[in-house]
Amino acid sequence: MRTRQRRLVVAVVLAATVSLVTAAVVPPEGDARSSPRDADSVRLVPVGADEESRLWPFTGRERAFDSLTLPVNVVVEGDPGRVRALLVTGRDARWGPEQAEWQGVAPERAAAVPADDDLPWRSATGAVRYVYVDTPGPGGRWLDETLQLHDGTYFGSRHHLRLYGAPPGAGRWTAIQAHRDYWDWFRLRHTVTSLAGPQHTVERQLRGRQAVVGVTRERFANGGIRDADGWVTVVALREQRQVRRHGPLAGQGGPGVGTPDALRATDGTEGDPGTSPRLLAAALAVVSLVGAAVVARRLGSAGSTSPAGRYSTLGGALSARLRARGGATLERLRWSRVADRRVHLLAAFAVALLCLPSLIRATSLALEAVLPRQPKVVAALLYPVFAFGPPTLALTVPRRMTPEPWAVAAVGAYGVGLVVDLLGIGVTTLPVTLVVHRALVVVTLGALAAAGWGRRHPDGPGRAGRTLAVGAWLALLAWPLVGSL
Repeated sequence: MRTRQRRLVVAVVLAATVSLVTAAVVPPEGDARSSPRDADSVRLVPVGADEESRLWPFTGRERAFDSLTLPVNVVVEGDPGRVRALLVTGRDARWGPEQAEWQGVAPERAAAVPADDDLPWRSATGAVRYVYVDTPGPGGRWLDETLQLHDGTYFGSRHHLRLYGAPPGAGRWTAIQAHRDYWDWFRLRHTVTSLAGPQHTVERQLRGRQAVVGVTRERFANGGIRDADGWVTVVALREQRQVRRHGPLAGQGGPGVGTPDALRATDGTEGDPGTSPRLLAAALAVVSLVGAAVVARRLGSAGSTSPAGRYSTLGGALSARLRARGGATLERLRWSRVADRRVHLLAAFAVALLCLPSLIRATSLALEAVLPRQPKVVAALLYPVFAFGPPTLALTVPRRMTPEPWAVAAVGAYGVGLVVDLLGIGVTTLPVTLVVHRALVVVTLGALAAAGWGRRHPDGPGRAGRTLAVGAWLALLAWPLVGSL
């Protein structure tokens, strides 16, 4: 048995090592290690109504073209302040940072900003990303984001927008990088799952606004990352003096503008009145009457002379029947594996691993509500539990029986727990590299459970096996943190 367990642990370690080497050699999806390093060797696209400015249609982690991350997928031809107002409030206003108030709306209406429930965008935090723009006057320069917005939660799943306003002398336009991401506890940062979905969301929300004169798609040829196809949404705004201050009238709209009600997707339940409470109550009454008639018939055939006697006879028969069946069931359970304390411990071990990922997610969301501007503090508090809680359980809880049930329970319960955690925040797709990593994680946890069982048994894998299993777990924790996943 010791030889078989050692082989299992060694296989896990070798698989993790091969995966690490592969990740170091093959760049992950969306990486741009072979991207050009100067402005003359990259493709710039014209932006803005006058098309005098040229934009590198990607974002970068640094002020360098070889740090490419995600493509720009929305461009709004208008003042950046107006774009912010349209996304946050649905109104054609401008935010005055010096006055710290909304400009272009009546004072009595400014207090009501924001007011549009269909626009869920709120201020967000996230890593800084840069875009490059070449302007006629000062020349090329790198810009960091003017504003970040999101719909969702930082430690859950969200639609995330980064807005880049045109610099002085570059016209009036705003480039937007829209994507959907979720917080990945293994990577300690967000993982992008979609680009097309958030792009369509922004496009749909802006299309029906009175301030929007048209929405088109233009080919920027910056696709190939996730589900981006290289077509960018271009939104043109009216001149602000042409916009009615009190908003659109019913049924009005310019060229290419539809009404919000016509664009709003339905869920197929419109016009369905649902189940009437009165109808439900009537059905329950009919069922109750039928049941009472059946009981009365059975009582009548019992031969009792009075209703009280008939009820007493029926109650005694039911009580005797329940006692007989309950006693037999308890007797069988007493001698079955369900009553075995070792099985109880194994079940508690599986439940703990099953619930741990979702519990950490729920705790992080609760702390986010209390500390909305301190995501690093929340991550620092919970990451040790996420990283070292499973191996601690695997090394300390298993005992008695054989190592196989503990390994299977660890693999199955923790694997299902990771899936349930992602489904709980609406994540249904993952990159292949992340799926491979998670598979190695759960298999390694099974090896740790077998090694933990061996601590109390002389025929276990021994100290060398435990060391290999712990080393594999630490390597799998380091893999996504070093940026190669």
